[in-house]
Amino acid sequence: MSTFREFSHAAPARRRGRPPRRTARRRLPLGPPRRRRRRRDEDDEDDEGGDETVATIIPYKNGYALASYYCGVFSLIPCFGGILSLFAIVLGFMGLSYVKKHPTAHGTAHAIVGLVLGFLVLFVHLAALVLILVGIIGAAANAPHRF
Repeated sequence: MSTFREFSHAAPARRRGRPPRRTARRRLPLGPPRRRRRRRDEDDEDDEGGDETVATIIPYKNGYALASYYCGVFSLIPCFGGILSLFAIVLGFMGLSYVKKHPTAHGTAHAIVGLVLGFLVLFVHLAALVLILVGIIGAAANAPHRF
C-alpha cells in the first residue's frame, strides 16, 4: 500500500514545529501604471532639455519663421506660387526680427529658407511673366494689320 506522499501531485509536507510561512501577496493593478500628476509650476529638468531639443528642430516658439518656411515650400506649387512667395518673404523678415528680440525662440534657419524660397519663386514668376509679355508684344508686332 502506498502513502499519500509518493504521488507527484501531492502537496509538499509541512515542516514540523513551525507554522507554514505566509508570504504577503501583492495585488497588482490592472492596466497601465499610474503617473503622478504634476502641477503647472513644477520644474522638471528632463522636460526642459527635451523641449529645447524639439525647439531647435521645429521652432514652435517662432510662428513667423515656421509660417515663412511652409509658405516658401508651398510656393513651389505653380498656381499659388506668386501669392505664397510674397507671404514667405514678409513672414521671413518678421521671423528674423522675432529671433533678434527673443533669442530663446529659435527659427533663424526656417526664416532664411522661407526667404530664399520666396525670393526664388518670386523671381521665377516675374521672369515667366516678362517672357509671356514679350511673346505677346512680339506676336502682335508681327501680325498683319487689318483695318
